[in-house]
Amino acid sequence: MEAVKVKKVMTVSLCVDLPVAIPNIIGYTSLRKEESCEIPYSTTSQKYPAEYYTGQQRKESMWNSQIEENILYEDKEILVCRKPSGMPVQAAGIGTMDLESALKNYLAQKAPGKMPYLAVVHRLDQPVEGVLVFAKTPGAAGNLSKQMMAGGAGKYYLAVTEGVPKEQEGTLISYLKKNGRANMSQAVPENTPGAKKAILHYKVLDQKEINGKKRTLLRIKLETGRHHQIRVQLSQAGIPLLGDRKYNPAGEKGTSLGLCSCSLEFRHPKTGKPMKFQTEPQGSAFLDFVKKL
Repeated sequence: MEAVKVKKVMTVSLCVDLPVAIPNIIGYTSLRKEESCEIPYSTTSQKYPAEYYTGQQRKESMWNSQIEENILYEDKEILVCRKPSGMPVQAAGIGTMDLESALKNYLAQKAPGKMPYLAVVHRLDQPVEGVLVFAKTPGAAGNLSKQMMAGGAGKYYLAVTEGVPKEQEGTLISYLKKNGRANMSQAVPENTPGAKKAILHYKVLDQKEINGKKRTLLRIKLETGRHHQIRVQLSQAGIPLLGDRKYNPAGEKGTSLGLCSCSLEFRHPKTGKPMKFQTEPQGSAFLDFVKKL
């Protein structure tokens, strides 16, 4: 096997069109500045791995064929979709498809020859499933970003935790500090440099005992949007998320992360009309509570 080196020179998603060096690669992918990747290439079969093909082959691949099924709403200004668990919002590494690039490919196929605009205005962690809104124009991006930062958007989650909270309904207030190197956040004292206030409200929807272990289904409303906020705050409260191997490494294995962005509310950036989008969780962590959803 030989390797074809591709030099990446942009910091944002862009269209890669390299018909001479690497035939059959015409699509959107996220690249980092001054970095190179190696794409395996067989000199005998003259074929590249399936994930590097575009056109009809890419359309037939799983992530591309399903992307339209996950789109909940689309107009000239915005695109609302459901992010599957396990798919990053933006590129996590070479060979890993991200939602932003998949949607740009979808938009490019709808309007061949036109460079699609798509802006990420908020994110979900890679193992989290649920509703996201993207902006299709710079004006919409600015408006939605202001709504997210000012608390004008309603972000609601369903969560399955290990254990039971002390109260059936309550508010958690913490100060969180992000560790960029470890891609984690931790609860710290209020006066810690770099700490940011984090607030969420929760309500117990159901409780069960499964194989001798207590489980709780919560509905959560975020008042702030900090890095890994729900995961850190619930762990700090003694009710870590089911399946959270990062903040609950000693917890139950073999299940999805028990967190879903189930509802998103905001005002349309052009018309000002209130909009609300909902989805139901599909992860295995929610199976025991499916009748309550």
